[in-house]
Amino acid sequence: MKYRLVLAAGHEQISDQIKKFDEVEVVEENDDIEIIEEVLEFVDADFAVINTMLSTEKSLHFVQRAQQMRVKVICIVTDLNVDKKLILSLAGCGVMAFIQINELYRIPEYLEAYPEQFDYQLLQDSIEVDRTAGAKSAMQKRKTTVAVLGIMPRIGTTTHALSLAKYLNDRGYKTAYIELNGSDYIRQLAATYIAAVDDVAEGKVTYEGLDMYYNPGSVPKALRMPYLFYIYDFGDIHELKSREQITWLEKDIKVLVAGTKPNEIDQLQYAVQQVYNQNTKYLFNFCSTDEQQDVEARMGSRSDVTYFATWLPDPFAAEENFYFAEMMADALAKTETVSEVRVEKVQKNRLWRKKRR
Repeated sequence: MKYRLVLAAGHEQISDQIKKFDEVEVVEENDDIEIIEEVLEFVDADFAVINTMLSTEKSLHFVQRAQQMRVKVICIVTDLNVDKKLILSLAGCGVMAFIQINELYRIPEYLEAYPEQFDYQLLQDSIEVDRTAGAKSAMQKRKTTVAVLGIMPRIGTTTHALSLAKYLNDRGYKTAYIELNGSDYIRQLAATYIAAVDDVAEGKVTYEGLDMYYNPGSVPKALRMPYLFYIYDFGDIHELKSREQITWLEKDIKVLVAGTKPNEIDQLQYAVQQVYNQNTKYLFNFCSTDEQQDVEARMGSRSDVTYFATWLPDPFAAEENFYFAEMMADALAKTETVSEVRVEKVQKNRLWRKKRR
């Protein structure tokens, strides 16, 4: 059976994933929830699916109107725990179904059997988790996820993702690097440097105090560890699979690594279209001081979230990367100050493993 629905997804990848469901017939779509609300007057729809991250105010207004029109609403939220105040408000307006952005596959389930009432136990479980967390240390309470994505191959995505992770970790903010780009760089690093410790059972390599996960299956366990920051390396935007595109949207901070050469500018324009309005930060690599002002002018309204990397041949270098401090300022301000931890630099050129014959 096909269910007619109006849709305010806010991003092409979310929209495409919903449209692929056999049970779905999208009769109207717009990224502005207010416009979808107006459309309800003119189309025959069974359901409305809206991304509450687009606008809290418009979401609340929309569901009230949908209730009057007898249209069932499914709300996409970031996380049941994080958004519980909004969820309570929406549930009070008649919404019975909420989907976390990483669980879009559940939409057909709600189309087939829309709940008769909201299950408040879902939020109660979150509240109990919060109470339990009160006994934990400050470092265990606050977790920040960072997605790093490049506009094209060999633009420096992995170098900057690792360098950012190392920068945070060296300053006492326990950080995990997670490899999602399929490059196998981390295991190659373990095979090259004697100082790198490969924990195969955990799918993790530890080097210079930084834990780096190369097995995606180990990520759920890593998320239960007392890390403050998780740096996800997504690699090249053109290689993203649909599931990874949704995962990118889930992250608290999104960083797009770009460049200023003619071919890189062309790729940047494509990438910006994909991530625009997703609270993205833009990190330009290999950009000379002379052209930085011109780049900022071209970035327009995004100039305040535009940063310029220094020359970084070694992601584990101990140099002060001041642009990371500026880029992460808001996130660090929300994290309890911890004592700075310095890790002794390893002389890698004298500690290479011997090649196997």
